[in-house]
Amino acid sequence: MDEQISDLFMDKNVAVVGDLDNIGLEIIERLPEHRVRSIPVVDNREIERAYAMHGSLDDKLKLHLCDIGELDRVVGILGDVDAVFHAAALKHVSVCESEPPEAMKTNVVGTRHVIEACLQNEVEKMILVTRDRSVNPANVIDVTKLLAERIVNGTRSWGIRT
Repeated sequence: MDEQISDLFMDKNVAVVGDLDNIGLEIIERLPEHRVRSIPVVDNREIERAYAMHGSLDDKLKLHLCDIGELDRVVGILGDVDAVFHAAALKHVSVCESEPPEAMKTNVVGTRHVIEACLQNEVEKMILVTRDRSVNPANVIDVTKLLAERIVNGTRSWGIRT
């Protein structure tokens, strides 16, 4: 399996959008094992944590402070990318329950922006990092992640391989 993954990403620019303290960080740490060319990282918070990692990933890591709610900025950052791991989301149940518009903006509209940026830049592959509870949504975060999944699934007919 690792060899198949390496074949997908070897000598590619593989972006990680969001989640620098969880799954995204794990992806960032593992990508160099697959001989990627560069790792553009997009996040709107905790960028200083990524700077702390910078030395361990030599010159492959390229950090971008960006809100995925800003389509033009996302399009610009993903301009020279071959693949994208989209892990950006508001993930805390209590935050999403108290701020549903923000959850929609980040989890749904932001996902649409990442997809649009991938389409405009002819990105080969976009992988959405999501949660299994979105199958049977019980709260705002689950609903927004379900909507994000449906948007991604709908783009398959638009030319992006997800």
